Amino acid sequence: MKLTIRNKLVLAFVLLIGFIIIVFVLARFSLSEMNERIGYISNNTAAKIELAGQINQDIILLDRDLGNIIISENVQEMKNINQSIGRKKNEMNSRLVALEKVLDTEELSTLDLFRKKWDEYLSLLDDAVVLAIQNSNPEAAKLSMNEAGAFYAEAVQYLDETADAVRSNPSALYITNNLLDAMNKIIRAEKNIIFVTTDDKMSLYNEVTRENKLLAEKYADELSAQLTGSSARIFKKFEEAFNKYLEINKEVLRLSFLNTNEKAFVLSTTTGRDLHDECLSLMQQLSMKSRNQLANDKVVSEKSYSTSNMYMIITIILSILLSVLIAYLIINSIGKSLNEAKRVATDVAEGNFSTTINITNEDEIGDLQLQLKYMVERLKNSADLAKRVASGDLTISDYEKHVKGDLDEALKEMIERLRMIVGAIINGADNIASASQQMSDGAQQLSQGAQEQAASSEEVSSSMEQMSANIDQNTDNAQQTEKIARKADADIKESSDVVTETVQSIETIAEKITIIREIAGKTDLLALNAAVEAARAGEHGKGFAVVASEVRKLAERSQKAANEIGDLSAASVIKARESGKKLELVVPDIQKTAELIQEISAASSEQSTGAEQVNKAIQQLSQVIQQNAANSEEMASSSEELSSQASELKNVVGYFKLGNELSGSNSFSLSKNQNSKTQKSLAKLGDSSMKGVDLDLEDNAPSSDNFGEF
Repeated sequence: MKLTIRNKLVLAFVLLIGFIIIVFVLARFSLSEMNERIGYISNNTAAKIELAGQINQDIILLDRDLGNIIISENVQEMKNINQSIGRKKNEMNSRLVALEKVLDTEELSTLDLFRKKWDEYLSLLDDAVVLAIQNSNPEAAKLSMNEAGAFYAEAVQYLDETADAVRSNPSALYITNNLLDAMNKIIRAEKNIIFVTTDDKMSLYNEVTRENKLLAEKYADELSAQLTGSSARIFKKFEEAFNKYLEINKEVLRLSFLNTNEKAFVLSTTTGRDLHDECLSLMQQLSMKSRNQLANDKVVSEKSYSTSNMYMIITIILSILLSVLIAYLIINSIGKSLNEAKRVATDVAEGNFSTTINITNEDEIGDLQLQLKYMVERLKNSADLAKRVASGDLTISDYEKHVKGDLDEALKEMIERLRMIVGAIINGADNIASASQQMSDGAQQLSQGAQEQAASSEEVSSSMEQMSANIDQNTDNAQQTEKIARKADADIKESSDVVTETVQSIETIAEKITIIREIAGKTDLLALNAAVEAARAGEHGKGFAVVASEVRKLAERSQKAANEIGDLSAASVIKARESGKKLELVVPDIQKTAELIQEISAASSEQSTGAEQVNKAIQQLSQVIQQNAANSEEMASSSEELSSQASELKNVVGYFKLGNELSGSNSFSLSKNQNSKTQKSLAKLGDSSMKGVDLDLEDNAPSSDNFGEF
């Protein structure tokens, strides 16, 4: 296939577009893979870390609520804590379901073990909550402090009054003191039972209480038997208050022996603590696996990014090198070819038709060089023909088949007219030789010839005007040639600028890809920070929300950079097409330049020939006019001299070679007594194409070696 400039440019930009498409595909593939990786991390790995962290937090919060409900003494507060425990259990069940969806097979086995332990813990938690809600220890303490304490104080008061009443009775006073001592032991044992935590100690203090109750009953009976009157009535009130205290004491002991708070505490700190720790450990194992998977995902993402980045950089470097190489080859080829064409055009303009042109390309510039070569050959043929005519050879017969253009037409017309003129001169010389005796009779005709010669001078002036017009045309053509050359140069420069802009667009793509790389690094870092922040933030998870927002922003920037890559790729294609169109304009401009150069050369040759003819015609015209005037005056006395001049004229005109077909075509047969025919012949000579111009081609006339270009 012929590699024209158009095909070269098309091939170059197809390759560039191909590299751009490769870069775009690599970037799109990398972005897609990165997006999938980020989606997997966000929806799977990060979700597992987040859910595991939240579940760990739920476990800790449930354990905290259990402790709070155990130590709480407010019923409403315990109800609120119990409701909070229920909500957290539901939330945790939802998170366990969500976590199960994103776990793999190995992790599911760990989750199953966790569920088993967690169910055991929840069962224990429910038991502990039930015990804690019963709140027997605080209730016993409250009952002991309030109602029991009030009745006990009332009984002691009445007993003191009784003691005051029986101070005169030592036996009764002794019994009263013993009764008070038994009562003190009962209430101390009651307080001890409330605050001890083991069943053994509670049983011990309960036995003390039972023994002292028996003693108190005994002492009360003995004292009641000794009292009378007002002291008996006071003691009766004591017995009523003390009996009420004993009833409440039974309830205090019952609540104390339930010991629900302590049992709940024991459950939460022994078996419950073990199950709690095991659940935390299992969930931390899942979290650690997810963190390891996250680290592995990061390594895979970084490796994928590095590989894609390396491929894109290599592709971009290759495309830049290829574009620079193609631009250099095309510009260098066009520059060399145009310089060669410029050199040939300069040589032709200076008249050097022997110059040669080296055709190195097979494109439009090569076609231009081929046409220039053809033009030089045509001009060289025309110059050779003019040289042959200048050397006197008018026998040329094969030039008609090469006649093309104004220059060849002018040469053809010049040769034909010269042949007619020379033939007429030869015939005229013969007639002059044969009619030398009638020269005196032709003085009048010679005078008429002088007038006709003046008319020829006018024709010469007209030719000069035509020549001036040709010169003006050459000037205009030269100006147009300069404008077109400048325009072609500007188009080539503009094409070079477009190629430069294409390279700049590719560099811009590299910059945008750098942005994508930064975004990828930040996205990985933010994803890791999101997981860490979510684990630390607690139930609110504010840190994770902020990091998630940053991830979305970086994703948007990645999308924007991808769009800009597409826009730059489209802009590169448009610029490439514009560059192609501009370069296509160079070909018709250069062709037009070649045509104008051809016209300039033709006009220059025509001007040179016309100038030579005018110069010779004007010189000969002056000589002929002088000669005709002299002949008119001396015709009568110089017949012999005229005959001699006629013979000499024939010899001089013999310098031109007319060929056999014209040597006698215009010959005249005149006899000495044919005066009328001679006069007609002279009149015919005066009516020739040159209107009687007499060319004095003497041996010392200027030769063709002194020919100068006009």
